[in-house]
Amino acid sequence: MVAELVQPRATRQAPQSKFDRLIAPGVITPPSEGGDPLERCPNIRLPRGAAARLIDADREEK
Repeated sequence: MVAELVQPRATRQAPQSKFDRLIAPGVITPPSEGGDPLERCPNIRLPRGAAARLIDADREEK
């Protein structure tokens, strides 16, 4: 076991979330309203493999 002796710190800051780290420099802006932004969105389910087919079709067009 290894221990490091250091002066005690007066305060400890809680670790910031990735969300907080993006807000601090202005990369993103905080939400203007609380709550779940997807609350009233319909629940859309696609058949298995639909996303891959759509991506493949998009690639063939280019």
